[in-house]
Amino acid sequence: MPPTETRGVRNRNPGNIDYVAANYWQGELKPDPAIEKRFARFDTPENGICALGKLLLTYQRKHGLKTVKAIISRWAPSVENDTAAYVRLSVLLDATDSDSGCDTPAAAAAVGVAHGDQRAQLNSARSDF
Repeated sequence: MPPTETRGVRNRNPGNIDYVAANYWQGELKPDPAIEKRFARFDTPENGICALGKLLLTYQRKHGLKTVKAIISRWAPSVENDTAAYVRLSVLLDATDSDSGCDTPAAAAAVGVAHGDQRAQLNSARSDF
């Protein structure tokens, strides 16, 4: 793959989900520190998006996070991300308010949030996922 691709694209992990040995995501590849030291890698972008949707559902169900802003603040903490930019992009894509309820089980919301993150990472107006 070309070296100009982002880490999320190379790993087929648009959400840059951290690798955690206890997680068993569908399509997750065996860890290989020579390729990637921190993040999970997937066999297809679709499996990476599916894992991201499940992770966002966990944030909503287990941790009680109900708004776009709350979910993204946990998923992309400001200590290492431009969280506010991710929130703004997701709000624009979903035509919603950052503090209004987020129906994460809806596929459109999960994919919309995923695309918001990918667009912010790529710093462009389109996403390859």
